[in-house]
Amino acid sequence: MTIKLRRLLVAGFFSLLSNSLFAQCGQERWPVKTGTDSDAGSVDLSTATPTTVANLTSLAKPSTLPQSKRIPPTELTQWTIDATLVEFVQEQDQDYHLVMSDNAGHTMIVEIPDPKNCVGAGSPFASGIANARSEFDNRFTVTTSFQPANIPVRVKGVAMFDIKHSGHLHGVAPNQIELHPVLDIVFNPQAVNGDFTLTASPLAITVQQGGTSTTTLATTTSGGFNSSVALTASNPSPGLSVSLNPITINDPSTDSSTLTVKADAKTPPGNYSITIFGKGGSQNHSMNVAVSATALATVPATSITAPGDGSTINGSLNVTAASVSGAPITKIEIYIDGAIQAWVVNSASLSFAWDTTKLQNGSHTIGARGYDNGGNVANSPAVTVTVSN
Repeated sequence: MTIKLRRLLVAGFFSLLSNSLFAQCGQERWPVKTGTDSDAGSVDLSTATPTTVANLTSLAKPSTLPQSKRIPPTELTQWTIDATLVEFVQEQDQDYHLVMSDNAGHTMIVEIPDPKNCVGAGSPFASGIANARSEFDNRFTVTTSFQPANIPVRVKGVAMFDIKHSGHLHGVAPNQIELHPVLDIVFNPQAVNGDFTLTASPLAITVQQGGTSTTTLATTTSGGFNSSVALTASNPSPGLSVSLNPITINDPSTDSSTLTVKADAKTPPGNYSITIFGKGGSQNHSMNVAVSATALATVPATSITAPGDGSTINGSLNVTAASVSGAPITKIEIYIDGAIQAWVVNSASLSFAWDTTKLQNGSHTIGARGYDNGGNVANSPAVTVTVSN
């Protein structure tokens, strides 16, 4: 072996050793994190969908996370987030690990891989990763120790669900979602142009004890406003529970959210006001939805009119069952000695004649049951008659 060849082999060995020691890249879902997976070309990099930390961290984590395939639609979308950059560090896999937080304390991480040593050839994200890394290096000197930042940023990147692992866990979302890779970052972004207003349809709702009611929340925009709007709702009473689905209006021109109000069985009847808060870009607005809580509808009482309690009957027996008050009865049943003998539907009264020759002589109990359209039942006081044929 010539001296020249030996030198080349030694140089190659130390080059490989240097790369393994100083450019130790990641492993878990690394093709997805850097854009060398088979689905990377399906990510539309020409558009970015505005979202929030709260919205992304509320998504359900998939049950399986393939190494080289993406989970649609979340991992096939480029997102933008306006949030606070809390702190940052360089990890062992050479990623810049950035902790993001919103005003409500929701956190997640976004990561910028090493574009020189850890992004494979052919990745459609390569130029964006290099751009984001350069933008960050121009602002900060990143080390292997966490450093505080606490400045507003606008981050653009592709979402992915990471595999839970030990290591730096600062700021990791409950569902392990990240923007990985980050393709662009703007420090101290200017306010989004334009404005928005919140609307509700209907603006006033009624909810019954033990029931639910909904209204649709939307936004109207002006001046070119195009930021996502994060929603929260006040809870005016322990007897009411409120929920929003979704919690973010991603496209303020077309999307909406449903406010659901549920009253428990003991919610005091009365008028309440739920305040809806919306935050988008640099704008904050609120509006009120009126809620009227009503008492649980009771099944109307029923009554039996017979020839007289304890009376002796010869021939036919005439019985009338009728509603007394409350919600409409939709079905009435007549029973004799506990067995149903007749019924009527969609009526609040029933007159019933029974041939006493079909009953044995002696004492018999006659009663009625009334049902509302929810299937609730009320029993009438029974009467006792004596049949003598």
